Amino acid sequence: MGVLTVAAVTFANGGDNIGVYVPVFAVAGPSGIPGYVVIFLIGVGLWCALSWRIATHPAVAKALER
Repeated sequence: MGVLTVAAVTFANGGDNIGVYVPVFAVAGPSGIPGYVVIFLIGVGLWCALSWRIATHPAVAKALER
């Protein structure tokens, strides 16, 4: 799969995000956006930590090494 194909699929999948986040940020206003950013970063950190724990589990790591 080419880089442009991956970029096109990523862009197409992001359309629903624009439809959701623009109204949310418009209602939140400038003072509410930092709260959303903090919650987003905490969520990303949790997903990364969970992914690392799963990937380093001995049974999963053995399967991934194959």
